[in-house]
Amino acid sequence: GGEGGDVKVNESVSEFQVKKEGKGNTNGQLAQPAQQGMPEESGDLEDEPNGYCQFCEFQDPDYDDVKMDLHYWQECPMLISCKTCEQVVEIATYSNHLLTECAKSADYVECGTCKMAILASELEAHQKSENCKPAMKPEEGSRCPLCFQQIPPWEDGWKAHLLD
Repeated sequence: GGEGGDVKVNESVSEFQVKKEGKGNTNGQLAQPAQQGMPEESGDLEDEPNGYCQFCEFQDPDYDDVKMDLHYWQECPMLISCKTCEQVVEIATYSNHLLTECAKSADYVECGTCKMAILASELEAHQKSENCKPAMKPEEGSRCPLCFQQIPPWEDGWKAHLLD
């Protein structure tokens, strides 16, 4: 539910930041998550116009903070409500969320082949499925945690996949 409170968007360092800020390390893992709260990917969030979504670039000057919270929670195609803890997270960082931040992270393991977050109880079946393909280097792209489709690298690849 989103009643009676602000929607909090996960603060994981997205691969967008890894590209923009060089935060990736050599083994392709994402940097440590930042603190909880509304996202502050860049230092100029305050400079964004009212009703602007930094994730999908939706813009409507009539959207106030409450309408924007609803956009993040229900409408933004770049965000998802976690199926286990209901926290709103970027789809690009959903696997990392499930492994490290989710209230149910103990139920998930990282697949040794594709590096995706998989329910531990489903790992063996997953590894035999066509969805389990070797992980790519970040500069080669990534894989969508929702549909397992290969995504071109960085923010442009995610936007092409989720917005088109």
